[in-house]
Amino acid sequence: MRNIIYLILLLTFSFTNHGCEKEKNNNSKILEWSKITALKNGLKWEASAVAFKYGQDTVIIQIHVRNQAGYLRESLIIRNLPITVGNYVIYKRISNSNQLNTNASFNTISDDGDVIEDMFDVLESQNNYIDIKKVDLTNMEMSGTLQITFIRNALDPIDNPSLGDTISFTDGVFRLKIVE
Repeated sequence: MRNIIYLILLLTFSFTNHGCEKEKNNNSKILEWSKITALKNGLKWEASAVAFKYGQDTVIIQIHVRNQAGYLRESLIIRNLPITVGNYVIYKRISNSNQLNTNASFNTISDDGDVIEDMFDVLESQNNYIDIKKVDLTNMEMSGTLQITFIRNALDPIDNPSLGDTISFTDGVFRLKIVE
């Protein structure tokens, strides 16, 4: 009986440890060839970015700023962007909806990169756009310009009072890889 218990324990640990292998992280490859530069509230700003293909003809662009330790500090996400040359208006994201227009959100992040600090919504009274100037589906790249102004989400408690109520990204230029 004791041998059966040891055998069961051995098999249990064998199967559970197999699932705990460390995953390979490919983020370093993304950082090398995908980025965006802009003026954030008038100051030079640079971030890593990548476009993930979503459906047949749209992408979700994830733009991230990390600190020197590699922890996520800012996240700007643009959703439902057509993979076609053109100028697209960026709207406020409506949570829990099947929103079909191009929309965005901006969050600041604290702790070890997994705690949302403050949330910002697109300020729709401003001229918010992303202008896709080039799409190369052979090399899976896209490039263009953007301008977006965000306002603090009124329903989100203020965690970082040193941030202003609005954050503007102007003169944005990007060149991104498209990942399927």
